[in-house]
Amino acid sequence: MRLIHGEITMRAILRILVGVWLIHAGAAAAITVNVDPGSYLGEWRIDSEAVQSGGSVANFDLAVGSHQAIIGYTTQHPFAGNVFSFDVDSSGAVTVPNGISATGGIGILDFNTRSLTVNTGAYVCSRCLWYFNLNVTPFFQGSQIVNLVPGIEYYVGVGSGADQTSGAAVASIAGNGTVTVLNEQGSPTISATGGIDTLTFNTTTLSVNPAGFTGTWSVGFGISDDYTGSATPTIIPGLQYKMVVAKPRSNAQFFIQHATDGSGLVTVPNGVSGFGGVNALTFAPTETVFIDPGSFSGTWELGSLLTATGPASVEVVPMGSSTPTFGRYRLYNISGGGGFEEFSVATPCAVEPASLVVLGATFQLSCGACTDNDGDGFGAFGSASCPETGVDCDDLDSSVFPGAPELCDGLDNDCDGLLPANESDLDGDGFFICENDCDDADPDLNPNAVELPGNVVDENCDGSLGSCDPYTAWRNHGQFVRCVAQEVNDLRGAGLISDVEGDGLVSSAAESDVGR
Repeated sequence: MRLIHGEITMRAILRILVGVWLIHAGAAAAITVNVDPGSYLGEWRIDSEAVQSGGSVANFDLAVGSHQAIIGYTTQHPFAGNVFSFDVDSSGAVTVPNGISATGGIGILDFNTRSLTVNTGAYVCSRCLWYFNLNVTPFFQGSQIVNLVPGIEYYVGVGSGADQTSGAAVASIAGNGTVTVLNEQGSPTISATGGIDTLTFNTTTLSVNPAGFTGTWSVGFGISDDYTGSATPTIIPGLQYKMVVAKPRSNAQFFIQHATDGSGLVTVPNGVSGFGGVNALTFAPTETVFIDPGSFSGTWELGSLLTATGPASVEVVPMGSSTPTFGRYRLYNISGGGGFEEFSVATPCAVEPASLVVLGATFQLSCGACTDNDGDGFGAFGSASCPETGVDCDDLDSSVFPGAPELCDGLDNDCDGLLPANESDLDGDGFFICENDCDDADPDLNPNAVELPGNVVDENCDGSLGSCDPYTAWRNHGQFVRCVAQEVNDLRGAGLISDVEGDGLVSSAAESDVGR
């Protein structure tokens, strides 16, 4: 009995062990899932598997459990929103929790897609590029129709790479095609507008004055055409951009921020390379850098700014002392084979490093002298020999410099990029609010207007209604009317009002109830 019992016990244990092994083996067994991206033609991957592209169908051996489909996978611009999850059970059934991005079946995962019409509006030029994530779409120019997977978010970028802008739009597509556009922080954005299967770029123009800089410049790479001199490229509002100067080859860059609140105000984060206004940017006055190649007799170059043999000076836009790599200028040894080394220009003027060795040739770099045309102590953006450091936004007017008092003259005296509100003349009567224009919406009311007798309007903004003030306690109605008639005769005699105007004023006084 014990033996039989022992045999039964051993069999039971063996069955249990075999069952556990089978269950473990079944759980660990891979389920083959066929993934079809449909009409989506960009890059994608499943979990950490190889990247797929071009609409190709692929099979994956997947464990039972939850998995991720990454749309537009890229190491250049990781973006957490471009992912949807799906589950695989032991029977091979594939389900998609969000019910939007794909359709599952037994061993099947088919991407759903929607055709999105993208209208770029006025953002069109020979170099104006845009894209959805890197590797979701190619770089496009102008309006396009693209097939995208709904239920996830897409980074909408402009330019030829993700490092050209920040604060770009993030678009998500609902199952019914509704496109929602936010900024990267999840707040509403002024950069683009969504609709049903539509995305429209909002645009504005940026008025750029390169001041004394004579080289070639652009807004980023692939965001605007190349320019020399002043220009007004079209940009997408609410983004941060890199301004590129000394194109091609030298390509020194500085950031500008276009306001996200719809005001259009442009700021320059480094506080050195320029100053902004409403949809406007002015480069900082250039610094003079003297370059001495010493015994090197070959040809050297500084981008589009200068090609020389022997010593030469060049005007450059200052980029700051703690300049990142993208803010440095490149000096090329052309005769030696085209290699380069980089240097930065700060303000007050300082060149770092002061010496460069480029393919065996040694170049010495130093600053030129300060230029202060109006004698206010600010000049050439605070060059080394200038007494003051700061942006003189008008070096021909000594009343304009950083920190200057506002003078009610219609100028940005303190160089902060803003005109005080009380220096407006909205009605065009030639008087600012700060010049005692008591109604800037009515051109007939200003300090130079004729005060008309007998009415309740202070035409000349002096705070009174004149000698025929209808609110005065008159002895009788006749006294008031005689006052108005006398004032009218004086104004007619001085040629300040016409007979018709005068008769109207007297008639109005006679018909009034003043003094009755």
